[in-house]
Amino acid sequence: MGRPFMRVYATDKDNPSTPNAKLNYSISNQIPDTYKVPLFQIDSKTGEISTTSAGAQNLDPNTDAEYILFLTVKDLEGLSDNAFSRNTQVKIIVKENLWKSPNTVIITENSTDPHPIQITQYVLVVFAKDKANTNLEQPIEVYVSVTDINDNPPVCEVPLTVLEVQENEKIGNQIGSLKAFDLDESDSLNSVLKYQILDQEPKLPSSTMFIIDEYSGKIQIEHDRFQKTELPEYNLTVKVTDMAGNPTGFYTVCSVVIRIIEGNDQIPIFEKQQYELNPIPEDTPVGTTLLTIGAIDDDEPKTGSSKILYNVVEGDAEGTFAISTDEETNQGHVVIRKPLDFETMPVYKLRIDARNPEPLVPGVVYNASSTAYLNISVIDVNEAPVFGSIEYQAMVKENIPVGNTILKVDAIDPEGSSIRYRLEGDVFNWLKINSETGDIITNTLLDRERTDTYKVRVIAVQFESPALESTVPVSINLVDVNDNPPMLTYQEPHFCFPVQEPKAVLMKAMDKDLDPHGPPFQFSLKGDDKNNTEDWEIVPVNDSFAKLKMRHISFEKIQYDVEVNIRDNGNLEKTYTVPGVALSLVFYKLKKNKNKEPKATTPDTNPML
Repeated sequence: MGRPFMRVYATDKDNPSTPNAKLNYSISNQIPDTYKVPLFQIDSKTGEISTTSAGAQNLDPNTDAEYILFLTVKDLEGLSDNAFSRNTQVKIIVKENLWKSPNTVIITENSTDPHPIQITQYVLVVFAKDKANTNLEQPIEVYVSVTDINDNPPVCEVPLTVLEVQENEKIGNQIGSLKAFDLDESDSLNSVLKYQILDQEPKLPSSTMFIIDEYSGKIQIEHDRFQKTELPEYNLTVKVTDMAGNPTGFYTVCSVVIRIIEGNDQIPIFEKQQYELNPIPEDTPVGTTLLTIGAIDDDEPKTGSSKILYNVVEGDAEGTFAISTDEETNQGHVVIRKPLDFETMPVYKLRIDARNPEPLVPGVVYNASSTAYLNISVIDVNEAPVFGSIEYQAMVKENIPVGNTILKVDAIDPEGSSIRYRLEGDVFNWLKINSETGDIITNTLLDRERTDTYKVRVIAVQFESPALESTVPVSINLVDVNDNPPMLTYQEPHFCFPVQEPKAVLMKAMDKDLDPHGPPFQFSLKGDDKNNTEDWEIVPVNDSFAKLKMRHISFEKIQYDVEVNIRDNGNLEKTYTVPGVALSLVFYKLKKNKNKEPKATTPDTNPML
C-alpha cells in the first residue's frame, strides 16, 4: 500500500518557473468499480500510481484481473477552471501476490547434542528489499516447527530413591514412588515412561515383596511379614523405558532402597502446651521467624515414624503463618507467611498439631499431648492512607461547565485519622479538589484540542505527626464537542483585466474538532450583501473545498471583498459561521497569457501489479 508501481508523466512547453507549467495529475474514473471505493491513487505532482489502503486489501485477480484508469493532467496546478488539460488511460493487470506467509514448515530435529533451552518452533522474519536496502513489501513471518525424535533416554530424578515401610504395614499399602523424567517432547510417545522391577534383594520371604505401577512409578506392598531385625532393608532394581516400553525405546536403570522401620507406636508430645510471644509490630516483614517450638517423639530416630510435621489447624483462616520443621532437631519454626494488619486481626490464637508422616499402628491415636497453643498479639503502626483504587479515570465532554464535579477519589487512614487531599501536576490549572471530600472539580473550561487526556495526581495526607501521605494517578479523557468554528484558507487571487470569462478562487476549510464535527463543510455567501449574490456564487468541490466563482465578466478594475460563511458538520444548535472572512479579489492588467496546453504521455500503459 502506498508504494508506487508505475508512473505517468506529461510535458508542458510553458515557462517551467511559472504556474503555467506546473502540472496536476488526477484519476477521474476507475473501471471496474466493484467495491465503490478507489483502489488506486496518483501523486498529483509526480504522477506515481500506487494502491490505496482499500486496494491493498481488496485487489484480487480472482475477482477483477484488469483495471482501466482514466487519468487527467492539468496545468496551472489544477487550481483554475481555465487550465488546459489532457487525458489518457492506463491498463493495470492484477497478478496473484506470491509474497505471503507459507504454511508452517515442519522439520525433524537433526542434533542429539544437549541444549540448555528446548526450542520447538522458530519464527523467521523475511524481508524483500531492493539494492538500496529499501523494503519492497511488508516483511512476512515463516513458522518452522521442529518435530521431536526419540534421542533422550529416561533419567532417574535422584541417584537413589529411599523409601520406608513399617514392620506392620498391610498388603496393598502404597509406600512411595520412583520419580524419573525424559527430555523428549512432553505429551508425546517419546516421553511416555514404563516402569518394571528387574530384581529385588534379598528375595525373602518372597521374591516379589513389592510391585510397581507400570506408568506412574508408584510402589505398593505385595507381601507382608517384614522383620527389621532379620532384613532391615530391600534393594530394588527398576528398569525405566521410554516410548511406553517399546523395545526400540531407550531405557535406564534406577535404584530403590526400602528400609524397614519399627511400627509408629509413639505419638509426638509437645514440650509445653502453651507458647507465649511478645507483641509484634504489624509491619514486621514477611519471612520473619517469630518463635521456635518443639515436640518429642520416641520412635526410631531419623525415620518417618519420628519425624514431626507441625500444622496450624485453628486461628489462622488466611494462612498468615507457616511452620517449617528442622530436619536435624525436629523443631518447628513459626514464620510470617503473609503481611500482618492490626486493623483486620489484632490477635491470633493458634492451635498447632504435631503429626508423623507415617501412620500410627492400630490402637495408637493422637491426643492432647500432640497439641499446643500460641497467642500472637499485633501492635498497631502508623500507616499511610490507602486509596480505594490504584488509579482513577473519568471521561467527560470538554465543554463541561466550570464548577462541575468530574470524579471523586477516596482514601482511608488505617488508624482512622482524618485525611486531606491536594492536587499535583495540574499544569493548565483546569481543576481543583475539595480537600475534605476528594471531589475533583473543573476550575476553568477544558480544551481537548490542547490535550485529549489530562493527567494529574492526588495526594492524601494524614492529620497526624508525622503526617504520612499517599499518591494516586488520575486520568481525565476529554470527549470532543463542536467548539471550534471552521477556518478558511485560500491562495491570493490575481485575475487579468478585463475579464474574458468567469474565473474562480479555490477555498479550503479546516476544523480543529474531530469527526463528526468537522467536514463535510457547507460554504455560502453572506446573504445580506446583494452584490455578493449577484456577482458571485459558491461551487462545491468536495467535503473540504469549494470555489468562489464569478457569475459574469462585467467587473471593474477595483478590489472586491466577498464575505463567505462556512458551517461544519455539527448539529443545528452547534453551527458556527466564520464572521467577516474577506477575499480580496484584485484585478491586474497583465500581458497576454502565453499558456500552452500540456501534452500527456505514458511511459507504460500496461504495468504489472
